[in-house]
This record gives sequence, structure tokens and C-alpha cells, in this order.
Amino acid sequence: MTTIVTRAYKDLDTAKSVVEALRAERHPDRDMDLFNKGDANLADKLAAAKVPAEAVPALVKAIEGGKPVVVARAEITPFGAAARAKNVLDAFNPVTVQGTDGDFYLSTVPLDGTAETIDSTHGRFFTTVQDIRAKRNWSFSAMMGWKMKSDRRPAPHLVHRGRKLFTEGYMPLLSDRKPVEGAIYREKKLFSAGFYPMLSDRKPADGLVMKDHPFMSQRFWKAPLLSERR
Repeated sequence: MTTIVTRAYKDLDTAKSVVEALRAERHPDRDMDLFNKGDANLADKLAAAKVPAEAVPALVKAIEGGKPVVVARAEITPFGAAARAKNVLDAFNPVTVQGTDGDFYLSTVPLDGTAETIDSTHGRFFTTVQDIRAKRNWSFSAMMGWKMKSDRRPAPHLVHRGRKLFTEGYMPLLSDRKPVEGAIYREKKLFSAGFYPMLSDRKPADGLVMKDHPFMSQRFWKAPLLSERR
């Protein structure tokens, strides 16, 4: 969305000061215009500045009556550009123009271009391209194209080949005391069974629980597997 801010001023010097203040706020020159009495084709120039057609006659009348008009355009990005432009234009005591409130909003949603070429029905529309090497023995340095500083292999004792508790490999336990009976669950237990009762014992209605548990790719969109290899 583009915000069009229009303000009229009592004289040309004030309008020029507004333009300089906009530049000081880093508002692009391409997105602001100053219109003064004596300019030719005022209606066409205001339209080219993206001023809505319904506001053009009132602004032309104000300009021809000796009140210069500054037009500032601000896109939705960078954030806050429109608010800053309004603050600058309002700081120089603009005069009222009958027939227009001075602020307009234009939709800039693209109706064509690359967005129109997106195939939303494609099987991988919601997926990202995955590197098949992620399923194989790859290293981060190989993926990034970095060379290893050394091809030396680590010493055998530095690599754990099997499962080992942290205390077995690095430090002993502080105590060999066994935990109190009941402190460790010996079997699977529902959270509610161990701490607080269920609010209701009512079973869910048929249809609320999936019996077959399909894959997400089967239920929502057709995302092909990277490989059919078992």
C-alpha cells in the first residue's frame, strides 16, 4: 500500500522548507513533488503524482489561488515512512484545502508478474528442496565446499563406539545410594494418573480419533518422498 500525503502552504518559501525537511529525513526525491502557481498542466501533473482524481480539482484551485502544494508518497516499507512524512508536512502549519482531507491510500497489490506464475497446485508447494546428501554420510565442510585443515583421523580412544554413561567415561557418581522406591516409574503411566485425575472419563466421539494415522503428506498435500529406497 502507498500513502499519498498532500499539504498546502501559505507561500512558496514554506513549501520549499518542507521539501528540504523531507530530504533531511531521507525521503527520496522521486517520491515527492512541489506544485506552485503558474505551473502548466497542473491536473495532469497531480495525477502523475498519484493524487486521486477526486482530490485533483480542489488542489488545483488551491495552487492557482497562491497556495503551493507538496505531495509526498510513502510505500509500506520502510516501516514508518508514511508517519514520518506526515509529521514533517504537518510541522510547517499547512493551510486547509476545502474538498480534500490531504491523506490518501492506494493499494499496490501486484495483479500480474512473477506472482502469477506460481503453481500453487504443485506437489512440493509447501516443501523446500532437500539435499539428498543429507540422507548419506556427508560432512558440513563438504556441503560448504571447505577443505579440512587436516586429514588426520582422531585417536580410537577419543571416539565412543558404543553407548556409555557420562559418569563411566568422565567422572564417578557422587553417591552409590539407590533411589527411594517409587521415585522412578517402572512402567509407563499417564501424566494424569501420576499427578491429578482427569476432569472427565468420557470417551471421545467416533470420528475424532484417527484410526489409520496417515502421513502428513498424504493428508494435506502431495509431498513426494526424496527416495523410495527401503
